[in-house]
Amino acid sequence: MKKLFIIISAVVLLATNGIYAQNVGINSDGTDPDASAMLDIKSASKGILLPRMTQTQRDAITGQATGLIIYQTDNTPGFYFYNGSAWTAISVFDGAYSSLTAVPAGLTDLADGTLSAAKVENGITTAGTNGQVWTSDGTGAGNWNTPTTTLTSLNDVNTATATSGNILVADGTDFESIALGGDVTMIADGTTTIADNAVDGTDIALGSDAQGDVMYYNGTDWIRLAKGTDNQVLTLASGVPIWKDASGGGDNIQKGSKSVTYAGGAVVTG
Repeated sequence: MKKLFIIISAVVLLATNGIYAQNVGINSDGTDPDASAMLDIKSASKGILLPRMTQTQRDAITGQATGLIIYQTDNTPGFYFYNGSAWTAISVFDGAYSSLTAVPAGLTDLADGTLSAAKVENGITTAGTNGQVWTSDGTGAGNWNTPTTTLTSLNDVNTATATSGNILVADGTDFESIALGGDVTMIADGTTTIADNAVDGTDIALGSDAQGDVMYYNGTDWIRLAKGTDNQVLTLASGVPIWKDASGGGDNIQKGSKSVTYAGGAVVTG
């Protein structure tokens, strides 16, 4: 009996030294454990059974190590691990919301596929009526309201006749396709044309217009020349019209073989 005790003690001692010296393999075929695993359990017909307990028993554990795993048997059964501050369910999603375990508070009733005020904060929870719009109340929530200005007239933009050169004009009720009237025409690219001889003095403004002003073309644009003073004559200087005094000997204006001299308020021809 004494020899048997010595032999058993020796085996236990050797096994203990082996456990401390290397990783451990548990199997039925004698294969060595994987070098990357501290514990390598191998079986084709059996599994591993972790500690099973109720939620009350789980919560009674003290000094929990982060990563500690147990299987809870009641109150949403399943595997739980300690994350360092609380027990957290290890959930697996299989495509059905109803099968989720430990769904956070406030989301547990999403499984029925409906949306209610209890499930969404500051969201659209009801259906409005035809033509209403969802507007914010400035606090994060919102309401369905009927707009003060209807947007149905915008449909007329799609139904208006697409005529080349026409423009869309709102008449206060809807949009109409209107051709430009009067002496102005427009083509599809937006180019406008004013008909010949369609402009008279009432259509011209060059700034501070006054009676007696003269308009001339400088080669690129029309320029307003303010009226001259009494007894001045209009003449050209380097091709530009100017007003010039005609006092003294007067100025001679030559036209072919004839000349006109303006002097002292009299016109003399020669």
